[in-house]
Amino acid sequence: MTNPTTLYTERLQRLEAARDQLDQRSRRIGNLNLLLFVVAFAVLALAAFRSEVLLVVLALLISGVFVGGLVALNRTNHLLQTTLTRITLNQRGLARIRREWRLLPVYDATGDPAVADDGASLQQIDAATAADLDLIGHASLEQLLSTPNTPVGKATLRRWILNPAPPTIIHERQQSCAELAPQVAFREDVALSGLLLEAGNQEERY
Repeated sequence: MTNPTTLYTERLQRLEAARDQLDQRSRRIGNLNLLLFVVAFAVLALAAFRSEVLLVVLALLISGVFVGGLVALNRTNHLLQTTLTRITLNQRGLARIRREWRLLPVYDATGDPAVADDGASLQQIDAATAADLDLIGHASLEQLLSTPNTPVGKATLRRWILNPAPPTIIHERQQSCAELAPQVAFREDVALSGLLLEAGNQEERY
């Protein structure tokens, strides 16, 4: 299996190259759309002044191209945002290996309804003890394993940490981890979906 540091570094290089290409494409399409808008407006104004049907048709054609450009710009920006999110995920992967805690998210369960729904009141290890043992909080086991990106996923991770499982369950989880470990692309896709979903939910809230 490829060294994790090498793997994440190579993926970051490819993603950063793709980001630069998408950024340039977005700028070009944006500039073209601006030019098309100005030209369409000028032609339409000239058509109104001269009352020429051909100029009106030309303005409509240019407007159609402008609308197509807007669609292309939207798609490009969506790809760019997705690529930026993938870059963040790979940067966090490297940060976990290097223990760069400032680059890793810290889960704050305060006011999170998912925690209450997940039976946090039944936890076997209280929050104060867990913090003393570096199970939760800054530079903790939870922060090191902070791959979940949805409230339910984060609450589940915290529940598993604060509620030690029987050996059989632990063995099953270890088998699942071993199976998923080499599937970097799949794990990245799942994490990406969670981040984009949570970002969409936050936009709806505000």
